[in-house]
Amino acid sequence: MKLLQFKDILIYFSKSLMGKENGEDILWDLAKNYISKLGFVDCVIYLVDQPKQVLVQKAAYGPKIQETLS
Repeated sequence: MKLLQFKDILIYFSKSLMGKENGEDILWDLAKNYISKLGFVDCVIYLVDQPKQVLVQKAAYGPKIQETLS
């Protein structure tokens, strides 16, 4: 990926954060929109649940998700 493309993606991401109401909206936007811009086909985002010491899936996007939604 060229540096200019990467900068464009970062600018797009920073602008898209405006209007997001919570962290979950940001994570779903990240999984759905930016991963494809980076050239990936799917994405799963996990956050750490500190008290339980486990990972919790918060957002996902890709071929398997799209099949499930159909």
